[in-house]
Amino acid sequence: MRSMSGPLLAMGHDAGTGNALDIQGWEEWELGEDMLVKSSRGWFCADDYARQVKGQ
Repeated sequence: MRSMSGPLLAMGHDAGTGNALDIQGWEEWELGEDMLVKSSRGWFCADDYARQVKGQ
């Protein structure tokens, strides 16, 4: 089992409001022997996410 981590940058639109989202954070992956992702955990600023969903 290996762990990897790296910066997370996600761009897209909120499904409910249609507002543009530009989310930055950090993601950590747990990889199996076959190097496929077994689990993933991510961190981002929830306040920034909520602000963008509101279109601010």
